Amino acid sequence: MCLYSRQILPRRATKDIVCYKVMYKNVDVHSHVISYHTPFQKFIIPVTSLGKVYKAEGNYKKYYYNMAYDVAFGHIGRKWRRITHVDEGYFHAFAKCDYAISNCGHSRCVVRCVIPKDALYWIGIDDICATEMIFEKEIYW
Repeated sequence: MCLYSRQILPRRATKDIVCYKVMYKNVDVHSHVISYHTPFQKFIIPVTSLGKVYKAEGNYKKYYYNMAYDVAFGHIGRKWRRITHVDEGYFHAFAKCDYAISNCGHSRCVVRCVIPKDALYWIGIDDICATEMIFEKEIYW
């Protein structure tokens, strides 16, 4: 999942920010232990570790500047603007629960998450990403 933002630099959270992560749910056939993993980076979160702060892996200082039409951001007209492309070093999630559910798909679930205060984050069109995230609880399967 890549994020496109009009921000020039990441922001620092001044308070906890709620977001929603689409994840795969795994149940071990032998031990019946439940875990979740992120769709692209395959980052594993055991169900027993929900509520802990996790730091994203990768280089969080790596992002790219591109040019895009305003129409991609829901504006009328076709004016070129600089956007930032963010992928590595961040957990990507949706800002709203209904967006996460509509992007859930087969064999995935939605986990309610919190970006903790002081984490670096970016805001995209309907998504958000951060260097740290607390995976709280599964809310949709």
